[in-house]
Amino acid sequence: MEVGQEYFSWILLVRVISTNAIVNTPAGTFTGCLQTQSIDESWPGLQEFYAPGIGKIKEFDSVGGHELTAYSGNSHPLPPKTSKIISGMVTRSDTKNGLADVTIAFSGGIGTVTTDDSGNYSNTVPYNWSGTVTASFDSGGFIKSNLTYKVLKANKTKQNFVWSPDPVVSGRVTRSSTKQGMAGVTISASNNGGIATTDLGGNFSLTVPYNWTGVVTPSVADSGKFKPAGKSFRKIIKNATKQNFTWTPSVAGTS
Repeated sequence: MEVGQEYFSWILLVRVISTNAIVNTPAGTFTGCLQTQSIDESWPGLQEFYAPGIGKIKEFDSVGGHELTAYSGNSHPLPPKTSKIISGMVTRSDTKNGLADVTIAFSGGIGTVTTDDSGNYSNTVPYNWSGTVTASFDSGGFIKSNLTYKVLKANKTKQNFVWSPDPVVSGRVTRSSTKQGMAGVTISASNNGGIATTDLGGNFSLTVPYNWTGVVTPSVADSGKFKPAGKSFRKIIKNATKQNFTWTPSVAGTS
């Protein structure tokens, strides 16, 4: 090691600032020690000291100005920094049951895992890991899709996500003169929301993307007017029922 050399210690980028440091610990004074300092954004200022033939003997937070731990003469200078486990479950908002095959991605090159048949997931991350865990699925959306961690030192359980299916906009189109359902009406949702057609009873059901914003508009080939002309939605995440329309034919038309 040379002064100025940089390398990764666990997940922290550190720089060698001395190869001949003198370090005082409860077990005595050590000379010729390697001294490093973190230059990583997740923990700037962390200094570590390594004694020849022993290993790490001291950690010091140069930013906070306090000692984190020091060698007391035991066979192991410092507690081993073992990997930590992040685990949790993904459930459905509608049934509360676990959801399988959800992708859980860990930033920083940790990789991804997939929920099992019960919706559970688990993954191992390095000690002191900082990063983000993100849940994704091929449809629907999450009330909160990201969990963020900083300098993780302990296992994290119950790191749960709640998934909701794509919302459904439904309602009925009726004739103003007879109050009967009107079949064959095209229901269009803007912003890639899709298209549906009313059934014989005038009913329609249209599934739109999770968190969708747009306008639902009815249309028909016959001359007439709909009331309302359209219905607006903003960031919809739940089903919207009774989104009804009434059609009135033009003066020259019939009901």
